[in-house]
Amino acid sequence: MVPVSGERVHRISHAIDVAAPAGVVYALVADPVRWPLYFPANVHVEQLDYDGTQERLRMWVIADGQVKSWISSRVQDAARRTVTYRQDLLMEPAASMGGTWTITEAGPRRCRLRVEHAFSAVGDRPEDVAWLTRATLANARADLESLGAVARRFGRLDALTLSFEESLRVNGPPRTPLQLPLRGR
Repeated sequence: MVPVSGERVHRISHAIDVAAPAGVVYALVADPVRWPLYFPANVHVEQLDYDGTQERLRMWVIADGQVKSWISSRVQDAARRTVTYRQDLLMEPAASMGGTWTITEAGPRRCRLRVEHAFSAVGDRPEDVAWLTRATLANARADLESLGAVARRFGRLDALTLSFEESLRVNGPPRTPLQLPLRGR
């Protein structure tokens, strides 16, 4: 990750031991569309494209009490059990943001889950660096704890989750929100 205009890169690393097979934990990390089920801060994740290794995601996440959105590119390496990411369309006040999820086998039903973040703040302003550090560290801790708890129930995951879709057919012309009349004018 290259910082913009010489801003300093800040690094945060957080890890936990998980009572689940490394392959199970990797599969959870590699499936970002389901992250809102596992990660408390994730509101919605939309997979924009995916070729089996590389993907682009549009994410909405609560960071330090604020809803933030960005587009990330990720590279999945199932053999190494790593997922590397970088934000392409950044959340403010980040000038750059990237990192790696790493899952290391520690036995047949145990693994070590580590997430590393590297970021820089626009103008390297101390208050923005502090906010990014606080938000990134809080979300990393919550994500790892939650993912560890979910992974420990790997034998029951399908029974614990439910997904559905519903559609509604509207008889009328399609319009974008900008075409709709504004109230109060």
